Amino acid sequence: MLGGTWLERNIGTLIAHVLDLVTNPKAASSHVEAVYSRKCVNFILRGTVGKLLGEGAQAAACKEIAHIILKQMNSIDFSPENAKDCNQETLFSQHLLVCALQEMGNLILGLGTTATNLLSDQSL
Repeated sequence: MLGGTWLERNIGTLIAHVLDLVTNPKAASSHVEAVYSRKCVNFILRGTVGKLLGEGAQAAACKEIAHIILKQMNSIDFSPENAKDCNQETLFSQHLLVCALQEMGNLILGLGTTATNLLSDQSL
């Protein structure tokens, strides 16, 4: 209802909020619910970012997603000593990473040759 112009101005907020939905412990009390939560989040992202935005805004959305992925990867402790003590926050952040990476892949596929400049950009 708000349209592509509103979405372009608020793309970072929308993407962060939608991806945060999948990190909520209530979103996935079992593996099956986690899969359905990820599918719902991917559907929302595909319907908004993938269909309402133009090429330039999709590239900006791809950069936003890359920053969210980087932030999540830096927050996860991958040290071997803590591998057995995997906490709930880490489990739910993995769902966020799955959704973000899937949407980023869809955006890159949709952008085609334009994505070459995006992938070679060192500011990510």
